[in-house]
Amino acid sequence: MSKRTGQVMILLAPSEHAYQQISNIPPLALGVLKGFLSEKGISTYIYDLNVTLNKRSDELPLTSWRFIYDSKRIIGYLNGKSDQEIDDLISRLISGINFNGYDLVGISLGADFSWLEMHGGMVLAKWISKKYKVHIEIGGNNVHYLLQFKDNFVELWEALLSTGFFICVGPGERMFLDLIKMLEKGEMDEERFHLIPGAVWKEGDEIKSNMQDAPSLTMPDFSGLDLDPYKVCINYSTVHNAQSINEIQIMKWPQPYPLIASQVNRASLPEEDRKETLVIPYIFNYNCPYSCAFCVQSGGDKKKIVVKSTKVILDEIETMMQKYSSKFFYFYNNTFNYSRKFVIEFCEGVQQRGMKFYWSDCARFNNLDYDLLKMLFDSGCRKFVFGFETGSQKLLKLYDKRLDLEHAEQVLKWCKELGIWADIEVIVGLPYENEEDFECTIEFIQKNRHLINHFAMNRYFVVPDSLIGMKPADYGIKLMRMRNRYEFLLKMNYKYFIEGSLRGKGATNFQVYRYNEINGRAHNQVVDETNKKIHRLVDVYSKLPIAQETKLIEWRYSKVK
Repeated sequence: MSKRTGQVMILLAPSEHAYQQISNIPPLALGVLKGFLSEKGISTYIYDLNVTLNKRSDELPLTSWRFIYDSKRIIGYLNGKSDQEIDDLISRLISGINFNGYDLVGISLGADFSWLEMHGGMVLAKWISKKYKVHIEIGGNNVHYLLQFKDNFVELWEALLSTGFFICVGPGERMFLDLIKMLEKGEMDEERFHLIPGAVWKEGDEIKSNMQDAPSLTMPDFSGLDLDPYKVCINYSTVHNAQSINEIQIMKWPQPYPLIASQVNRASLPEEDRKETLVIPYIFNYNCPYSCAFCVQSGGDKKKIVVKSTKVILDEIETMMQKYSSKFFYFYNNTFNYSRKFVIEFCEGVQQRGMKFYWSDCARFNNLDYDLLKMLFDSGCRKFVFGFETGSQKLLKLYDKRLDLEHAEQVLKWCKELGIWADIEVIVGLPYENEEDFECTIEFIQKNRHLINHFAMNRYFVVPDSLIGMKPADYGIKLMRMRNRYEFLLKMNYKYFIEGSLRGKGATNFQVYRYNEINGRAHNQVVDETNKKIHRLVDVYSKLPIAQETKLIEWRYSKVK
């Protein structure tokens, strides 16, 4: 079979979550890559192996991936050591996909801090390169994770970089394009690769990387991807409250409840009252103008906002509504309301065009008032996820969060009044978060629990690319790089996913660095106190109205299974 120059295949490695419930959102990164390359005239084929693994879970049970948590076997395989068990499993996972004739295959290691994604994606790439002799590009947000903590994963990086794969950190659209051009010209060499933004390579004993490329923000294109597994079944009857019911299912409830409710609808609604619809992911701004010290966005290379014009955004939304026959969107922007001017332009544009669609996004409390929120609701906004983080004035000031708690409470009230669900993000375990600080967080949530739709609990971890990670002493902490952390993380993952002996605790893949407070607590005390705080927050969450709603839909699901 002759080679098809300029044709690319991109696969998303599966995570352990594929054995539970896949997301109702098609993978945005795959859609953006395909959209970008297709615009350049490059035929691109995309596969989400989470869907594949979910369908073949009986044939490929989670226990068959035991080797994923054995670093010696993974590193040995990457270095060329034969391993029939790995070969057989990968062969079964991707059976039916034809790799013949492709010059370039991309493997995304995903973004879930999952070792099945990371190790699994690496051995998948090795298997494909051995069998089909193709060039491989590896990317995905987990590459950034591994690169930030590269001192803890030296052996893994050495093995990965010895494969000859092209490794990308950050947006990979232009790297794919550059590699294709190099292939077409027969100029594929290391020196040229080292000039590409986002390139990662080894020079002597040092792992080097270029600054990440700016994202293209291309409109996603999911052509060729089987979209049926992501579709939600909604109420398509003529009853007056059907639209409100659908908005609750799709917008209000957190994952995985949209798909759980879909199963209930498929089993309980008459066929003529059901409709399968897609929720479309879309991103049109990137980076954050703020400098919250705990966030990776506070790093020096991510200050400039990358954004599309309002006209292009609305044109693309109209195109996707028509192409996918849907009026539901999940926006994945860093901050929808980064600019008050943009918000007004967006809302007025939606009104002038007579567009009718429904959406959710991330936002900050800062520049919102009642009139602006009213415009947002009228434009289809049904949920915002706000970065609240902590109710402690001391911590807000220390980490430069720039949050006015009184204004935040007022925004929550306005959202409730208008019909915009308000989720908040909470961080537990920040340096110098004492009991009094945590009580401030608890008090804010309890006081406003009738206004808060849902909150996500995030255990704090030090991100090397954040201001705290780059200048820990400025924030009163001393980092400790733990020995054998790689092996420890794999052991915890094995116990959690394979043995099931850590249920309810998690594997904390991002807890790579420990820290001591220079003028305060030792790390062990921080960990013990944070565990107790999380348990308290779980109890507080159980009293939110949404906790009762999701329990009810779980009960209904148990009745129709």
